[in-house]
Amino acid sequence: MKAFHFQVILLVGLCVSTSFAFPPTRYTQDASFQSLANTGRSELGQQKSPAEEPQQVNTIRVTCHPDSLEIVIKADMFAVGAPVDGDEIRLGVETNNQYCRATASSADEYSISVGLVECGTRHLVTEDSLIYTNLLIYSPEASPYGVVRMEEAVIPIECHYERNYSLSRSSIMPTWIPFMSTQAAVEMLQFNLRIMTSDWQYKRGSNVFHLGEPISIEASVRIGHHIGLRVFVSSCVATLSPDMHSSPRHAFIENGCFVDSQLPGSRSQFLARTQDDKLHMSIDAFRFYNEDRGEVRLY
Repeated sequence: MKAFHFQVILLVGLCVSTSFAFPPTRYTQDASFQSLANTGRSELGQQKSPAEEPQQVNTIRVTCHPDSLEIVIKADMFAVGAPVDGDEIRLGVETNNQYCRATASSADEYSISVGLVECGTRHLVTEDSLIYTNLLIYSPEASPYGVVRMEEAVIPIECHYERNYSLSRSSIMPTWIPFMSTQAAVEMLQFNLRIMTSDWQYKRGSNVFHLGEPISIEASVRIGHHIGLRVFVSSCVATLSPDMHSSPRHAFIENGCFVDSQLPGSRSQFLARTQDDKLHMSIDAFRFYNEDRGEVRLY
């Protein structure tokens, strides 16, 4: 998505009571949002003097990113020479979420940077746009003496994104993963357990070993479309039959621990990793006591 910039214009009303009014100046706010600002109204038939006409000030800037929005607020939010407290500015109606409050970004500015679906931001879809809406709220706290020097204010915030793009004009990079792609990626996971040559370069051509000879075993996973996979071995047992639960059986690895390496005379071990998708381990060739069969199966 492209990044769009919106300027939010505050209307400062100079009234007899020196309060400030912030009527919405650009967007129609959602009916479920309740404005906390006072809207200065004149009596029917009463005309405002020139001094009461609202004056436009540009003290808030909104930048809409593909997956987030950023709001920059001048410390002198009302453009009257009196900076406000950043702790009293928040995005959204929730009051207990510190992540949605303004923080100082410079000596004379505050900023709020959040995801598009955070801090109570709502979205609506039109025929050609995707619109995210929220409220920037300034709610001053009374001093210890019960004095409030600024009026509360609510400023509608909106980010608009086009739903249709021309492929000849710009490329499209979807932020979702289609279901079929996810299913195909999961199906491509393939695990292998192979006996390797002593230098770990090739698959060993023979499975015949002398007693006590080290057996180099490689456990691996085919990554496919996945990124950052690391293979582990949770269990490994040796048996004489295709049934891994048959007797006799010997467990080399249990719950990811090489328990055979703790036995006297054992040289079994995991080797240092060279790749996340491969795990190398070494065991010594053995046979079961009182068993003449020379074939042992690993599972």
